[in-house]
Amino acid sequence: MSEDYQKYKSWFNSPLNILESKDSIVDYLNNNFRMIDFYQEIYIDQISISNLIDKLKKGDFDGLNIVDLNRFRIFLDATLLIFNNEKVYNDYLQDKFAFQPFFDRLNDPKILIRERSFLEDYKKYLNTLFKISIGNFDSFFYSLDGELRRVWDQFKIIRNAFAHMQYGFYASDSTGFLSNFSIYNHDKGVTKEIGFVFEPILHLFIQQFFSNYSYSGLPYKHSWFEIDRDSKKLYFHEVTLSENYTSKYSGFDREHPMNQFTSILQTGDPRKIVKFIRDNKLNHEKSKIGQDKLDKYCKFYLEENGNVSGGPSDFVNQIKFLIDFDTEFSNFLVHMIQLNDRLIDYLRDKKLGVNRLEQILKSIEELREDEDRHPCFKYSFDILRMFNITSRMEDDDLPHINPADIDIRGIFLKNPLSLYEYYKNNKDTLSLQTNKDLRSNYIIERVRNAMAHGRYHIDLRDEGLFYIFEDKYNKRSEIIEISQNILKSFVRQRIFRERDYFTS
Repeated sequence: MSEDYQKYKSWFNSPLNILESKDSIVDYLNNNFRMIDFYQEIYIDQISISNLIDKLKKGDFDGLNIVDLNRFRIFLDATLLIFNNEKVYNDYLQDKFAFQPFFDRLNDPKILIRERSFLEDYKKYLNTLFKISIGNFDSFFYSLDGELRRVWDQFKIIRNAFAHMQYGFYASDSTGFLSNFSIYNHDKGVTKEIGFVFEPILHLFIQQFFSNYSYSGLPYKHSWFEIDRDSKKLYFHEVTLSENYTSKYSGFDREHPMNQFTSILQTGDPRKIVKFIRDNKLNHEKSKIGQDKLDKYCKFYLEENGNVSGGPSDFVNQIKFLIDFDTEFSNFLVHMIQLNDRLIDYLRDKKLGVNRLEQILKSIEELREDEDRHPCFKYSFDILRMFNITSRMEDDDLPHINPADIDIRGIFLKNPLSLYEYYKNNKDTLSLQTNKDLRSNYIIERVRNAMAHGRYHIDLRDEGLFYIFEDKYNKRSEIIEISQNILKSFVRQRIFRERDYFTS
């Protein structure tokens, strides 16, 4: 192990564990759990932006800690990046990206005028705290070896750190607003990378390239319902970029066809929609929702709303996450990031005596478009908990959790024979006492791999809602299925929050 790595680990093993602040009372992972609880409570019965704004004006959020909100922003960015990374590069947009223009705009004094003061303050902060002199921002990762990495290489380093919980040493200025954190890539006893992440720059980068959202980045997929009132049929449409499209997306590009299509779709004019798809040679799939599925969706919708119907538009918006989980979960994450950012702005302004409340409330008002997405939000918070749990299982600074001590009752293996293959391949390295030990190790490993590659979704069945986790590698595909009730209990086990846990 290198001397640099040992030095880094001495920073990493702080009393507050991963991301520390003298103002915070809990470690990074437990702070994530706490913030998930906090936001879920806000939206426990409904998504009401009016109620949210009333709470803000009454000062109900004044007791929040800006550092804890900033740390949670890192977690939300990590979740969004990991969820969409492989979809963007393998399934939808592939290599149609150009990263350098993103940095050109950051350094252009004629662009991002509102952010210019902030960026200059951030340069001063980095120089004061870390003696890092920044002329122009040309990266979001600063390697301790002093060498500049290509943007693509920086991205891979950060992606691996997020997926394997190899980041920490959070630091911020006196306001708690300007911040950075450190990461490392360590594999099989070998340290590959150690460095700092410029958190605000990375935050902008992730929004621009991995949000799947037209107002902050680029959608990799558009989807919508069509209700044929004459035939009483329901159809679902999906539009993606053509494989033959060659222009590269460079961020902030409102002229990109996938961004332009957002405006076309909002017109609701079928002729304009069809013409735009044809003219831009977009991929378009239209499928009919069968009667059996429709009946199932109707039953789910009525159960969620106490047998009260809000009409066809409300119905399709509430069930959409069951058909296009990629888009709806991405939207959920973008919503949470925007709300979290505005609370950070609000607390910072109060601390500095700045009044930007009107702009903050205007940004929060934009979240009203999600008020009819409550079921998606309701069932997505436990996915955030699961992502945090998989980070806990990867964390090498906290006491190791023995998978055999985790309650896995009710979790279903789609292919039980895969358990035997797992045993054959790992019997010499696993410490197995019982069949439960084998199942526990297998299940935790499969779910962790699925979360680390963004391969999970929600499925509605006759028995109810199920969370599906797929661990896919080459031709191997292994699936873990967990009912909503079982997952709700699983993610709330004390073992994931306790910090004095030790295996026997």
